Amino acid sequence: MENNIKKFPPHFVPCKFAIEDDKVFEGYYLESDKYWNGWLNPYVIKEVRMQILEYYCPRELRDELKMKRQEAFDLEDFDEENPWLAYWDQKPIPFSGLYYFGSQFIWSEVTQ
Repeated sequence: MENNIKKFPPHFVPCKFAIEDDKVFEGYYLESDKYWNGWLNPYVIKEVRMQILEYYCPRELRDELKMKRQEAFDLEDFDEENPWLAYWDQKPIPFSGLYYFGSQFIWSEVTQ
């Protein structure tokens, strides 16, 4: 894994992670904030961000969901049911250049 992270505290720790038996991705977690609700809080570089999005919400699906969102009666419910959509517009965290993929997903660290 290419280490492009600027050296700022808190410390980022390299890791591999996945949702259940899905594809394994490489990223980082904050040493001081590894878990959210018992699930891994991963951060990734731009290239891995695109791998995740293409795996879980390919461009064709993204475009279809954007159209459906325009017609949705309850945007909050729609967004909750389709969390990957918002990650297409996500900006990197300024101090690190990484993208956050925690909180809504059931990521587990892969140690093998």
